[in-house]
Amino acid sequence: MGFYTCSICGKKLIRRKHNGLWVFRFGRGGDFTPVEMLIFGHIKMRCIRRRCRKENPDHWNEFTLFPKSVKTIGQKSNDNEDDSSESGE
Repeated sequence: MGFYTCSICGKKLIRRKHNGLWVFRFGRGGDFTPVEMLIFGHIKMRCIRRRCRKENPDHWNEFTLFPKSVKTIGQKSNDNEDDSSESGE
């Protein structure tokens, strides 16, 4: 599926495989990568670019396992709800 990037600076942060797993690699060692993690779930991470972290210390990138448009069986859609319930009548 490709790389997901920092929403501020565009630095590549994490790769998503076709099966939904996140692949995070960190470290430089030529033919050897010191850290390689396979992650299943929701990820919240800061940018790994120093300048971006320094300029935006409170910024977090959030990557979800499922897109917001995915609905589970039995979940009701909120698209057609009547707004009169919020008016207090």
